[in-house]
Formats: sequence, structure tokens, C-alpha cells
Amino acid sequence: MNSIRFCAFLVLSTLLSSSLHAQGYAWQRSFDRGKIELHAGDFLQAISYFKSVLQNQPKHTEAQFLMAKSHFLLRQWQVARQGLNRVHELDSNFAEAYLYQGFLDYSQNAYEEAIRFFDRYLLLNSHDPLAYNYRGECYRELGLLQAAIHDYSEAIRIASPNPILHFGRAKCHMYREAYSEALADMQSALHLDPKNPEFLAYRADLHYLMENYQAASQDIDDLYSLNAEAMGLHYHYLNAYCKSKLADYQGAISAMDEVIRNEAVNPAHYAERALYYAQIEEWDQAIQDYQQAIYLDEEQDTYHAAIARILQDTQRYTEAKDAWGKAIQIDKKRSNYWYERAECYLRLGNKTAAKFNYREAARLGYPAVHMSKTGFKYAKKIYKRRRVKK
Repeated sequence: MNSIRFCAFLVLSTLLSSSLHAQGYAWQRSFDRGKIELHAGDFLQAISYFKSVLQNQPKHTEAQFLMAKSHFLLRQWQVARQGLNRVHELDSNFAEAYLYQGFLDYSQNAYEEAIRFFDRYLLLNSHDPLAYNYRGECYRELGLLQAAIHDYSEAIRIASPNPILHFGRAKCHMYREAYSEALADMQSALHLDPKNPEFLAYRADLHYLMENYQAASQDIDDLYSLNAEAMGLHYHYLNAYCKSKLADYQGAISAMDEVIRNEAVNPAHYAERALYYAQIEEWDQAIQDYQQAIYLDEEQDTYHAAIARILQDTQRYTEAKDAWGKAIQIDKKRSNYWYERAECYLRLGNKTAAKFNYREAARLGYPAVHMSKTGFKYAKKIYKRRRVKK
């Protein structure tokens, strides 16, 4: 009888042992599959596997962390935060959870909170350049530029050459207006990643701030060759300005062509291009651009005045005095408009109209020292009343 009971015990023990072993194998297999799915980017499936692990092993810290990480990668911030807090309930020294809590707060612009978590992480793992990089980003966003530069420098010291780290430090130097240091970092970033359009664009901005217009324009031209479609309006406009500073007005016009192609309803763009046409004495092209600007903004007196100036300088006085008249209709208090129209009337032999316009210019405060001899003679009474001498 006892032998029968003993045999039954052996059978039951074997069955229980096999069952427990199978359960252990099952959760381990779920854990391994979860890691595979996480690595493959199927975060929902990974979460499912990690949940299965935690049902059997509720204090499995790594499974809890990897599930929280999966939620983070799905941008499920609240669930991720709860999971990371649970990790630290299980193990207050689980370093990577602090790192991801820092990432989480950084992604939500909570930079001071993020810094506290990165601090905790770096106490446990002081040789991670990624943590220094992100803590540096937080410091930069808070305007703590020296602290940010320190962290980027530490990351650069630890890591193998990384263009992103040099780029981050360059931005800090630029905000400090330490342009030479910023440029050195941008050179390093572009040496490591020479076809990065963001780096090229940023270096162009730096060259512009340093008034190195040739280099800025070259960077923008390279950026255009690299990815014309992705180049923002700002850089076409900046290129036009740089080329104009280099007296490359045809190049400036080409850059403004791109600006207008992207934003054809802005009258200021046509006025800007007109200035460059005027520099190369393409007068009719300049007038056409000013006319297009007027079509888009009829109430801008300066566009009429610019046309009048071109017409007057090219001795088309009848058209010029009419254009000055349009400018005056919009702004009757601009003394120089009246004076220039008086000059046109004088050239056309209409002394009566010229006298009236000279006097009106004087009445509005046109400087006597800038008056022509004829203009001062006609406006002398007005200046006398104001006790102004030539």
C-alpha cells in the first residue's frame, strides 16, 4: 500500500514539475519574443508579449521597462510614464528608466524635469554621450548655454565623431554670438556629413551673420543643388541679399525669381527684384516689377515713388510727374514727393505748377539746403515765414 502511495507521489511530482517548467519556459519565450518584436518595430505586439510575462512574473523589472519603452515609442506618454514609475518601484537603480523619463519630459518640452532625470541617469552611467547630448539640448532650450556647451563637449569627448553633437554645440555658440567657434563646429559637422542640408543651411546663416556673403551664397547654392525642393523661401531671399552685397545683381534677380515662384502674392518681393533690375539699368523690367507690386498693394506710395524716380532719372518727365502725383494722392505729407514733382514741372517748362509744388514742399518741411536755386527762389516766402535760410 505504501509503495503504491509513493509511486503516486512520484507521478504527481513529475507532472507538477513538468507543468511549472513549461510555465517558466512559456514566459521566458514571451519575453524573448517581445524583445524581438520591439527591435523589429512592432511595438503593439511587443507590449502584448511583455504583458504576458508580467502576468506570470509581476516583478520582472526588465519586462516592465521594455513595455514602458514600447509605449514611449508609440508616443503613449501617460502610459509610458506610469510604466517607468513602476520600474523604479521595483528597482530604484534601474538606470535606463531614468534615461527614458528624461526623453519623455524632453519630448513634452518639460526641460527642467528632464534634466533632473538625466542627472539621475548620469550618476549611474556617466559615460553615455546620448544622455549628455539630450541634457545639453535641455540646457540650450532653457538658455543655459555654458552648461549646454559643457554637455555637448563631454558627449563629443566620449563618443566617436558624431556630426549631431558638433551641430548642437554650434547652435549654442551661435546664440552666444561666438560665431568663430560655431563655424568651427559646423565645419566638423559637415566634414562628417557633407551632404546634410540642415548643416549647410545653418552654416549659410553663420556666414551671413559674419558678413561673409560670398561663403553664405556658396552654401545656399550648394543647398539648392543638393535639394532644391526642400530649400525654404528664407534661403532664396537670403541668397538674393548676399548676391546683391557682392554686386552680383543678375544672381540676385535669379534668387528673387525663386522667391516669387514660391510666393507670388507678396508685393515686397517684386519691389526687391525691381531694385536689382535698376542696379543693372534694366529700367523697364524694374518698372514692370513695381507695377506688379502696385497691383498687389495699391496703397503703397513708395512703389509709385520708385517708378517716378526711375522715370525722372531717365528724363521721362511727363510720366514721372504723373507717377509723383499718384504717390502724393496716397501720402500728401511727404515733402520730397512735392519737390520732385516740382522739378519735373520745371523741366517741362510749366513754371506755375513748379512754383506751387516747390512751395508745398517747403510748407511741409523740405530742407532748404537741399532745394535747387530755382526751387528756393520760388519757395523763399515760405521759408521766410518759417525763418529758414538757405
